Amino acid sequence: MSVWLAPAKLNLFLHVLGRRQDGYHLLQSLFCLIDWCDELEFMPNQLATITRQTQLDWPESQDLSIRAAKALRAVGIEMGVLSARAGCAISIKKSIPSGAGLGGGSSDAATTCWHSMPSGSSVCLATSSQRSAWRSVQTFLFFCSASRPWSPGSASP
Repeated sequence: MSVWLAPAKLNLFLHVLGRRQDGYHLLQSLFCLIDWCDELEFMPNQLATITRQTQLDWPESQDLSIRAAKALRAVGIEMGVLSARAGCAISIKKSIPSGAGLGGGSSDAATTCWHSMPSGSSVCLATSSQRSAWRSVQTFLFFCSASRPWSPGSASP
């Protein structure tokens, strides 16, 4: 069991540049992380599932942390670095208000990715399904490094 902090962010500016064909917005943002954090607790198990242990105001199927963990689990299994039985229960203590524009959900997802990747590892995705699973979470990863506060990323429609 481990508890990780997921910091909020404050946009210093945010430009919506357009929209991709898949409906995601093209963004440019300069932001800073602020000292306001959600707390995520990860409890690995061998139940072959990713679940959320916390009751929140949105369904588990829409939770960005759960989506990130499931995508990384699929990639890990396909690459042979995770057992098909590997699973995790995630508990989220929300401090960052939902929908406030402070990036709480994205930060939670990025923290989940950061927690799920071995220290110092790099992701080498060989197959199209691995790349597809990774694309579903990569837009959250700019939160993982406060030394890179520039995001030329994308956001959901």
